[in-house]
Amino acid sequence: MKKISLGLMLIAGMLLSLNADVSMIAPETPEHPIVKPPIDPERPIRPKPIVRPVLYGNHHHTYVTTTDSNCDQYIEIIKEKDAKIEALIQENTRLKEEAQAGLQQRLKEDYDREMQKFEERRK
Repeated sequence: MKKISLGLMLIAGMLLSLNADVSMIAPETPEHPIVKPPIDPERPIRPKPIVRPVLYGNHHHTYVTTTDSNCDQYIEIIKEKDAKIEALIQENTRLKEEAQAGLQQRLKEDYDREMQKFEERRK
């Protein structure tokens, strides 16, 4: 009984304290809104200059390029690498063919053995 009366008192207190009057009225907007012109600053705004640090001594993270070099040695290196890649591809295909032939032969032998067992059971 005490719990029921306590619950009713709490509900009544919440209902009384949570009531509020709410009205939804839109504010009046003027027919011609006031448009303010942009304010010109006394001085023009200029972007700040980029300040790069001054580097002293030897720096190993920088590199120097020469524009008068040609790429003949790089072309030769690329041709050598292409020849090595082609040789590796051919070797890979040859090894795959050998593995495939060995697998086929082993499977054929297993098949023949199983067929022979089946024929012996059949007789």
